[in-house]
Amino acid sequence: MIMEHLNTDFISSLKIRLCSDSYPVEIIHSYVQKLDLNKVEGTYKSLIKACNWYPEIVLNKKHYLKQNISHIFDLSEQKHLIIIPFAGKDPVALEILTRYYDKIDKVIEIDTSGMDEKKKLYHEFNSVLSAKIKCITADITNQKTFSVLSSLLHEYYRNHPTIIVLQDYTSFISRKDLENLIGNLKSKLKNNVIILDYLIPCEGTENKKREISLKINEVINKEFGIDRIESYTQQSMDEIFAKNNAEKLSESNMMLEEKSRKGKNEFFNSMEESWIQFGIWKL
Repeated sequence: MIMEHLNTDFISSLKIRLCSDSYPVEIIHSYVQKLDLNKVEGTYKSLIKACNWYPEIVLNKKHYLKQNISHIFDLSEQKHLIIIPFAGKDPVALEILTRYYDKIDKVIEIDTSGMDEKKKLYHEFNSVLSAKIKCITADITNQKTFSVLSSLLHEYYRNHPTIIVLQDYTSFISRKDLENLIGNLKSKLKNNVIILDYLIPCEGTENKKREISLKINEVINKEFGIDRIESYTQQSMDEIFAKNNAEKLSESNMMLEEKSRKGKNEFFNSMEESWIQFGIWKL
């Protein structure tokens, strides 16, 4: 099950607040401005106090996702299904569909609450894009949900190439739930791809950046009401995927993504300074 008290709506709203200027203008005016972001203002200020360049972290994550989805579509002529667990209010589906509409068959967003409201906001934003988005209210870590999802995929999307976007939440679900999620989303033809980021243990991070990451974790623990944040070494994450015979396609870190996005390194000047890693696996 999702970690107790985890509010994905709050987390995604905070993400939007941290990088609200990075969305296309039409999404800002017709979607973002309709959200109540005042509820996250206190947490936003606490995170900025802990790390005044925290938005750069969010922007690097968005850059990694954008670049690699573009790469996947460039290499394939087939239309893809996209699955977004823990969707919250994040408009990532709109960003992807706006850019790659003809490359996508359907986007399935899953979360425990707020999906009906989000679908309504999508329809108000753009009814054509909204028609390609299915919002499902369910706990993605629940086995019953997987059974329903598996039936849906088998009936309507058999052997369909699928991209699973799992950003921001590997730290907030248990290792067992992550293993189950990966195991249940693998395909017989190995044509599913999962894109994720994950937190590495503090002891693997350079001292000054370790202090910053610990301050950020303190804020998250307090504001999100959780008592444990999951972290993974690169080896332990690779082992989880190896159990499912997955093939690693890409790996990266904050240093590399900052350089790719900005053309230079300003906040992450070595791999040891990056406490967040990225990876893509074929399932």
